Amino acid sequence: MATPKLTPPSTIFQRKWLLAVVVVAVVGGALWFSQQKASQSSDPLVAKVDGVGITRADLEGFKAQLPPFVRQQPTEALYPKLVNRLIDNKLMLTKAKADGIANDEDVRRQITEAQNSIVTQAWIRRQVDKKLTDDLLKQSYQDEIKGYKPEEQVRARHILVASKDEADKLLARVNKGEDFAALAKEASKDGSAADGGDLGFFSHDQMVKPFAEAAFALKQGDVVKAPVQTQFGWHLIKVEGRKQSEAPSFEDSKEELKQKLSGEAVQSVLEDLRKNAKIERFDLEGNPLKTADKTSEEGAAEPQPKP
Repeated sequence: MATPKLTPPSTIFQRKWLLAVVVVAVVGGALWFSQQKASQSSDPLVAKVDGVGITRADLEGFKAQLPPFVRQQPTEALYPKLVNRLIDNKLMLTKAKADGIANDEDVRRQITEAQNSIVTQAWIRRQVDKKLTDDLLKQSYQDEIKGYKPEEQVRARHILVASKDEADKLLARVNKGEDFAALAKEASKDGSAADGGDLGFFSHDQMVKPFAEAAFALKQGDVVKAPVQTQFGWHLIKVEGRKQSEAPSFEDSKEELKQKLSGEAVQSVLEDLRKNAKIERFDLEGNPLKTADKTSEEGAAEPQPKP
């Protein structure tokens, strides 16, 4: 069930994930930095470490590897922390190279495994893209929308605060005629505050129960009579529209359809590879197996590469 678009606390919370990313980056070999001087206009520098530049492209590339809830935040809001992490990573990478860690046998093995994984994933993505033609996706889309049932939706704004007392004071200001959207920008602790608390259209099951029940009980233009409490805090809610949902368009569904069908496409690619390969199996002691395991041969019990 979806919840209101709440922005997590921006201090301790971010510090934890940024520290975790540093560890993952060092262990997994995911450090990357531009070694060339970039044009100040097209790719400006964000820092220099011992004369070597770190660019905006490096920063955006690093951010792109972070969890979705982080990637959706504006780069400007995370900028100082991202730059600090890139500087730390550059310092560690330089020191690791100077200490000859890249020549360590175990590290070289991990690098080879990482390279092989990248090559494999790139290849399988291209094979899957060839199989997932527009004609196939459109047929799947038509099958999907046959069973589509419209749902009632409302469009609402909300103001999220930590205490009932604060919510009551804001509600009094709304009732005196102050603009709801302006108050949301001023006081809401939610990520939607910048948009005046606008949550767009949503159906009943896309919000936590107390919030949804309060919103769907309102008429268009109405504001709740009293603050609504959820696990996120206290909400003021204003409904600005109602409608019946419509089936998403093919273009809006395309990426989701690709994700849904990609597993079958990967399996098809693997079956083609197996047909043209001579595969021999051995036990844990290295002795040839006389009888083949059909389940294993067909790949049903084996992990599949991700497209």
